[in-house]
Amino acid sequence: MDDDYRFDEEGYLESCGAEFRRARLERGLTREALSELSGVHVNTIGAVERGDHDINGSTKCRLLAALGCKSVNMTDSYDEIVLHDDPGAFPRADIQEMPESLVVRIIGQAMRERRESLGLTLEDVAGRAGLHLNTLWNIERGLVSPMGIHIHRVYRALGVSVVTPSPETLILE
Repeated sequence: MDDDYRFDEEGYLESCGAEFRRARLERGLTREALSELSGVHVNTIGAVERGDHDINGSTKCRLLAALGCKSVNMTDSYDEIVLHDDPGAFPRADIQEMPESLVVRIIGQAMRERRESLGLTLEDVAGRAGLHLNTLWNIERGLVSPMGIHIHRVYRALGVSVVTPSPETLILE
């Protein structure tokens, strides 16, 4: 990333919030129904949809699983939610049943494996993503649940454009 590059966090949150709202409505769900399916408080869902609030990776995964997310297409400015066409894949119980610590570990492991496969150092990716080196180190080791913005910035710094969740891993393309 250029030194002058500034990630538009506000625009990202607004765009992703609109995307969560679109996916929820496409499923015919109220915020209350999505809250029941995901275990995420209805007020948090409202704040996310308004673009007022970022959520950590495990909360984002619970919402995506409850919506029956097939994959997430990542652009430079937002994450497009692609829903499963198969009604049997909604909600994604395989992912919803995972403990938070496992979700956090899978996210970090996917980042680390991608970074290493590209021959990049922690410093390279942290610089490109605009994160502190220690933050990325902690995320890769599953020691912290990264915020959605951090996940997006790291994946984009790694050249990831599609994320497909499975019960054991994340497929990064």
